Amino acid sequence: IVNGELPCRVVGEEVLQAVQRLLPAPLIISSDFPPNGTPARTAAELANSQSPEISQSPEIDLIIDHGHCRYSSTSTIVRINDLHWEILHEGVVNERTVRRLLGDVYLFVCTGNTCRSPMAEALFRKLVADKLGCSEEELTEKGFVSVSAGLAAYPGSGPSPEAVEVLKLQGIDLSPHESQPLTPRLLSQADYVFTMTKSHRDTILWEYPELSHQVSLLSRED
Repeated sequence: IVNGELPCRVVGEEVLQAVQRLLPAPLIISSDFPPNGTPARTAAELANSQSPEISQSPEIDLIIDHGHCRYSSTSTIVRINDLHWEILHEGVVNERTVRRLLGDVYLFVCTGNTCRSPMAEALFRKLVADKLGCSEEELTEKGFVSVSAGLAAYPGSGPSPEAVEVLKLQGIDLSPHESQPLTPRLLSQADYVFTMTKSHRDTILWEYPELSHQVSLLSRED
C-alpha cells in the first residue's frame, strides 16, 4: 500500500506473463518511472541507472535481458477510486483504448464473417446509437463496443455484395468491413457473444464450455 493506494501492474511483456503464470503468489514489480524521469528500455540501461530499486538493493543477483521493449512509450497510469477512474499518465495505452476496454464488448459470430455476423454487428450499432441519441462513433465512449467474427473466416475478405445492398436500404454502409476469424483472444474480451445459428453456438461451447453463460443465439426462438 502506497499513500493509501494499492498499485497494480498489467504487463504486456511475454516473459513476465509466463513468469506470472508459473508463480503461486503475486509478483512484485518496481516502477518504470525512475527519479530522472527517463524509463530504462534495456537491461543494461536499468543496471546503470540511478533507480533506487537497483542501486539500493545489493540482494539482486540476476537481471534477465529480453532485449529492447517492443513498445515505444511508457506505461499508462490509471487511478481507480470506487467506480471512477482517471488517467494520471497516458502512455502506450491511450484514453480511448482504456474506455474501450472498460466498456461491454458485443461479439457476433457466423461462419465466414462476410454476411450474417457483420450485418448483425452493423444493425446493432445503428439501433444502439439511435436509442442513445448519439453517433455510432460515440458508442465506444459510452461503453458499447461491437465486433464480429467467423468460425471459418479468412482474414481481410470484404462483405458480400448482397449484404452491402440490403444494409444500404437501412442507411448503413457495410462496404468497409473486413472479415476476421474467431480467436480465443476475441472470446476472452467479449462480454456477450451472439451466434447466428445453434450449430455456431454448439461449436464454440464444445471447445469453451465455460462460456455457456456468455454465448447466446441471436434469435431467442432458436
